[in-house]
Amino acid sequence: MQTPLPGFLLPPLPENYSDHFPAGDIQYRYRVIYDREISRLTPDISESGELRIIAPPSLSSEEICRIVRRDGKKLFRIREDRPTSCDESECRSLLIGDEEIPYHIRISVRAKGMTLKISPLLQITVVVPPGYSTSDLLTFLESSKEWIADKTGRTDLLRRNEEPSATVMAGDRTIPYKIRTSRRAKRIVLKVLTDGSVEVVAPPKTDPTLIHRFVTEKADWILKKTSGSRPILQAREYKDGEILPLLGKEVCLSVQTGASKPVADLTDLILTVKIPDGLDPLTARELVKKEYKKILTQTLEKNVHEIVPGLSSRLGIQPPRIRYGEQKTHWGVCTPRGITLNIRLAMAPEDLIEYVVVHELCHIRHPNHSARFWKLVEDMLPDYKLTRARLKQDGNLFRP
Repeated sequence: MQTPLPGFLLPPLPENYSDHFPAGDIQYRYRVIYDREISRLTPDISESGELRIIAPPSLSSEEICRIVRRDGKKLFRIREDRPTSCDESECRSLLIGDEEIPYHIRISVRAKGMTLKISPLLQITVVVPPGYSTSDLLTFLESSKEWIADKTGRTDLLRRNEEPSATVMAGDRTIPYKIRTSRRAKRIVLKVLTDGSVEVVAPPKTDPTLIHRFVTEKADWILKKTSGSRPILQAREYKDGEILPLLGKEVCLSVQTGASKPVADLTDLILTVKIPDGLDPLTARELVKKEYKKILTQTLEKNVHEIVPGLSSRLGIQPPRIRYGEQKTHWGVCTPRGITLNIRLAMAPEDLIEYVVVHELCHIRHPNHSARFWKLVEDMLPDYKLTRARLKQDGNLFRP
């Protein structure tokens, strides 16, 4: 930084200008911006992807040109062997199922690799380093489809028109099942979905023979789960007028447009969700769903906050830290760091919530399911067996 002596004025800054430097067969254009606040040449990339050199006025245009021509690829992290070969018109949508999902590309000089960002309005941005290639970008997006679909409410698109992978004999029934690979899977997991279909999630490159053997060993369990009396439910649509559960009651959903951002309000068993105009149906559905989940979290927090102090006092323990999540297979989890409760509990009647809270609090005294643990639960809730059976029977009704 230059500071003038008393009585002296600093000379005017040189005019900003544009130039270019070669990287392989490509000429990269950059803009030079002079700034007295810095002491050395600094590379930068604007939000629009413009390459810029921020330079002190002490450097002449000839010196800057020489430095950038010599070190431009290093300054802007350009890989000469993999030049950028796509423009906005080529890299604007990703095919998930049979729908094209739009996304934006943002170049960042600080990016060491490709990353995904999803805005509150579910707009997808891919942050890439300078010099990214089309093939790398498409490979990255292809491997991220499952994550993108999950975060934007488009998981069903991945499974639309999907044929069963195989079948298994269970009793006198032939039951089809689908195989889905996931990089997050560390072992083979068997699921019976809310529509009654069977899905197997396995790590990539798992031997299909091993998967089929695993499913065959679980045939009796599959038969039991798919032959029960629990109703098979259709996926919620989150449309205006739909009925949603909250604390065992029916709440009417009112969806309104015209808001600058999603917002929800619950008054007299009417859940009003306002969303922006012009959204595609899947994005609108997911935004309404996210607002409903916020209401579930707030409702559960209020309910639990009211009952935990008294229950903890009866158990002779300090009220633990309570967190809230959306586990797929547990209503609650107790660890030395505290208790995590599933926000889906807010859909259930309050006595079912109380049972889960008591169950987890008792684990602080007995971190197992021993006879002493169940005796303590019974001391707290004499009718817990009936409540537990209801939760097991109706649990599939409490899903977002």
